[in-house]
Amino acid sequence: MIELGGGYRTTDLAAFFHGLQIAPPTVRTVSVDGGANSPTGDPNGPDGEVELDLEVAGSCAPGAALTAFFAPNTDRGFLDAVARAVHDTALPSSIVSISWGGPEPSWTAQALAAFNAAFQDAAVLGVTVTVAAGDGGATDGGPAGTLEVDFPASSPYVLACGGTRLLLSGNVIDAETVWNDLSTGDGATGGGVSRIFPRP
Repeated sequence: MIELGGGYRTTDLAAFFHGLQIAPPTVRTVSVDGGANSPTGDPNGPDGEVELDLEVAGSCAPGAALTAFFAPNTDRGFLDAVARAVHDTALPSSIVSISWGGPEPSWTAQALAAFNAAFQDAAVLGVTVTVAAGDGGATDGGPAGTLEVDFPASSPYVLACGGTRLLLSGNVIDAETVWNDLSTGDGATGGGVSRIFPRP
């Protein structure tokens, strides 16, 4: 997992997995460019993103060994964390998860090219990179009427992951719908067609 700030507390993770009655993951942290597991104490800040990443991955794969690569929240820190995760021989990854990103127009051409090269390396090495499609809906948080997609989710070398909502009856899934809580200010899944990369 790529983490760009904030952190987690082992006591919070232990309580979460105890509540679910599933085996917790073993979490290792790797510092990239001076980044570190540094919880701020604010669940609405980067800590919430870090803990959500670990809780979702750990819930999908109980007892798994997870590695969190912490880096500064800069283009360089982000890119170095991706490269380290993809090429790390001491802690080899088969999957790299990224929940960070931004609208395509917010990235420079140089950054897009550098990240795409890292993602292409991952594909060649057999490492699957999963990336959140964003949580700002079809505009990716931009001005109303402007359709944008999130990068790096729009890269042709990654697997973009959008959000859905499960409707339950007890423990049975009745339906699955697109996640869209924009009307209450709680976000919506991103998605759409890139203006930069051709369709596959």
